[in-house]
Amino acid sequence: MRFSAIMPSYLGDYPGAASGRPGKLMRAVESVLSQTFTDWQLAVCADGCPLTFEILKRYNDPRIKIIFTDKQPLWSPAPRNAALSIAEGEWIVYLDTDDYWREDHLAVINEAIESMDMPSVWGYFNAWFYNTSVKSFVEREVNIAKCRTYGTANIVHRNDGTYWPDQGRDRSGRYDYGTQDCAFVEVLKKKGVGVRLPTPGYMVCHEPNLLRIDV
Repeated sequence: MRFSAIMPSYLGDYPGAASGRPGKLMRAVESVLSQTFTDWQLAVCADGCPLTFEILKRYNDPRIKIIFTDKQPLWSPAPRNAALSIAEGEWIVYLDTDDYWREDHLAVINEAIESMDMPSVWGYFNAWFYNTSVKSFVEREVNIAKCRTYGTANIVHRNDGTYWPDQGRDRSGRYDYGTQDCAFVEVLKKKGVGVRLPTPGYMVCHEPNLLRIDV
């Protein structure tokens, strides 16, 4: 198997929770199912969330795998690490439940990996962010040397037993945005220099009623 997509999912209430998350989860899953490159696995961790399973079972696709954990603290790396534990693909990619992929997302990444014979164990790429002002997607540049310019949306790495470190919260337990992603990239950097890949089709879109659209 070529790719495993890692997706943590918690659809319960919490302070600041976005609206329409069950619908966004379906949008995300259906964007994986619609990929033109079909050699993939979707590894989902239901983070103390039976509703995630109820939604996923309707798709009846053996490439969708689900693992359950007890509810973890918000922003804990445990759900991603649990999904990584069942990942079977050569390469790991990520998808958050409130984002989605364009149909060529995996195809673009795979072509890049093959064309350069991927000299590193990991790579990174830009993503597309929905701009509510212009009602369109805008490509956002990654600076892999600077925290908070990237996230899981921008990373691909070999499935070599790399797990997320338990970092990203300050002493009060609050999540420090970007710190957890930065800590994980530092783990990857110890394995080698990351390779910049062409921008595929990762669409960061938190609008609950917006259908999948191309850029």
